[in-house]
Amino acid sequence: PRPQLATAWSVSADGKRISFTLRQGVKWHDGQPFTAQDVAFSILLLKQVHPRGRLTFANVVDVQTPDAHTAILVLDAPAPFLL
Repeated sequence: PRPQLATAWSVSADGKRISFTLRQGVKWHDGQPFTAQDVAFSILLLKQVHPRGRLTFANVVDVQTPDAHTAILVLDAPAPFLL
């Protein structure tokens, strides 16, 4: 994979946490900053309402946002296809 909105990512040894470092300075079309909270909202919404999102993000149990530029996917089982 080639990053676009992330500058780096890492996977925990057990494969149940994927941490993304997000690109800074990215803005939405309305000028608002792109943040980790946007990532969490989007993934959890797609998991809930989008047919393909339900399958793609089925293993995601939480998206943690310790700061504005870090999003951590917490999984109930490894899901290497998410990258």
